[in-house]
Amino acid sequence: MTSDAGDVRGSPHCGPYTAAVRRVLVLGPPRSGSTWVSEILAASPGAVRVHEPDNDRLVALALVAKSGIGRYPILTEHSEAPIYDALWQNVWSDPSTARVSSLLRRPLAAVASGVHRLTTLDEQFAILDGQPTGRAAVVARVLQATARPPRIPIGELQVVKSVHSATAAEFVTSRTDAAVVVVRRNPLNAVPSWLDLGWRPQRLAGSRDEERSFAGGLGATALDPDASLLERQAWSYAALTRTLDLSAERHPEWTVVQHEDLCDEPLDGFRALFDRLDVEFSADVIATIEERDRPATGYETKRVAADQAERWKSRLDDHQVETIREIAASLSIEC
Repeated sequence: MTSDAGDVRGSPHCGPYTAAVRRVLVLGPPRSGSTWVSEILAASPGAVRVHEPDNDRLVALALVAKSGIGRYPILTEHSEAPIYDALWQNVWSDPSTARVSSLLRRPLAAVASGVHRLTTLDEQFAILDGQPTGRAAVVARVLQATARPPRIPIGELQVVKSVHSATAAEFVTSRTDAAVVVVRRNPLNAVPSWLDLGWRPQRLAGSRDEERSFAGGLGATALDPDASLLERQAWSYAALTRTLDLSAERHPEWTVVQHEDLCDEPLDGFRALFDRLDVEFSADVIATIEERDRPATGYETKRVAADQAERWKSRLDDHQVETIREIAASLSIEC
């Protein structure tokens, strides 16, 4: 699905920004359970949800903003990334200050959305790598001219979720007063999901040298170029988790939750999270938790919660389990 509106969910309160607006930013690697957590938080009264405004597969401007810095930008709080910064400033800012009028925004956004929808994954990777040629170069120029910041809703509580900013978490969070929730999940449960969905190897750095530098910053060693798909996906997931772990250690004010713990006791687990964030744990929230507690496939966020903690046992063989555990351990992640 492609959307130039940031795949905004919820029922926004249309009107000017007020200081009473509270924000929660939910971070986690892809398939960590962060969507589930954001949906439950957004079930609180007066809440709205902003789903992955930085996802280059969903949002045209995100592809432009991450051109040359990759799908998972490796940025510190003081890095220079003007368009990426502007993308996030739009999320956190007063929507009434938008510089592009609505009369101009709609046709430009429609062009950008159409072009973005027809862009192949290879072309998108070329743009993210900052080396588009041929049709990809034309797409990049068109999107640079037409992509506009998505319209962000404002509610009493704004729940923003991102799975692509783990390596730029402190860059993003330094621009907002949002409470931060980091969602962790056992790699043994997450990596099979990446494989089941047929994802390509994740690119966490643009070149081999950058990959070594990134790995070194995590106290690890970059994978051999000939590593298998399982090894690359396991390394990528563990590396994203380790990156968020290190950021959370530097920010004790952030809240870290474990997906398996939430699944073990969803009502008690979410009640504790809501209390920590001082968010109302309403009847609608309870109903949403219970409604999600059922089987699902693909990208759906329903799950039989009680089955999640050890689901990997029926999805992985002994060799796969050992491979994931060894790679996760090399990045100080326990399985």
